[in-house]
Amino acid sequence: MRGYYLKSRNIDKLHAQIATSVKQRIRILRENNNYSQREIAEYLGIDRSTYACYELGKTSPSVEVLVALSELYLVSCEFLLGDVVS
Repeated sequence: MRGYYLKSRNIDKLHAQIATSVKQRIRILRENNNYSQREIAEYLGIDRSTYACYELGKTSPSVEVLVALSELYLVSCEFLLGDVVS
């Protein structure tokens, strides 16, 4: 049981690292391309508040959202996820 707990903690830590990377990178990409949160949300077909939660790290974007953002910004999904997935 102890091994499971340690693995679970490591997974939680990995999820936190990925969430931090994603929120920072999508905000920087949006700002560098002079888009508003509303414009990106409309492009993705979601509410602005949902997109804002991604940038705040309150929720994580789905794989579909990550793919759409990677296509918009011409970057890989791996880039959006950060160095954690290299």
